[in-house]
Amino acid sequence: MNESEFKEMLDTAWRRRLTESELEAATQWVGRHPKDRPELEQVLAASQGLAGLPGVVLPSNFMARVWDGVERVERVERVERMEVKVKARAFGWRFWLPRFASAGAAVMIVAAGWWRYDAGRRAEVASGIATAADAAQTLDPAMLREFEALKVMSEVPAAVDEELLAALQ
Repeated sequence: MNESEFKEMLDTAWRRRLTESELEAATQWVGRHPKDRPELEQVLAASQGLAGLPGVVLPSNFMARVWDGVERVERVERVERMEVKVKARAFGWRFWLPRFASAGAAVMIVAAGWWRYDAGRRAEVASGIATAADAAQTLDPAMLREFEALKVMSEVPAAVDEELLAALQ
């Protein structure tokens, strides 16, 4: 008997009682290798103790329940791993770069639109100033002196104008 056969015999002792020949071979092995004696004694004592216990009746769906429990634990672990990945990704540059790029593009479009609107408004104001400057060059200063007289005349009530119109006719 070699060491691997001795280990197989110990495994067999966990499942069933050893036969007389197997027990004799194990005793001979322990005689040649005294360091394995405590292990053999523990396995034999445990085997005898388990043999005295009554048999357990398992439900027909026992293995299905076991596999469901295993799969449930694996699902929970998978979800926890994904949550860790999501949290790690939330602080990574690969997560934030596309968002910053699209936000930057939106800011650039708004800024360009505002600049274009402001340039058009300035051109409109400049055009109005140029028109006013041309009109100011064509005005006669004498018209401005008579402006005061026109202003005073516009403040006179309309009844006086009717009298004037009747007198002129």
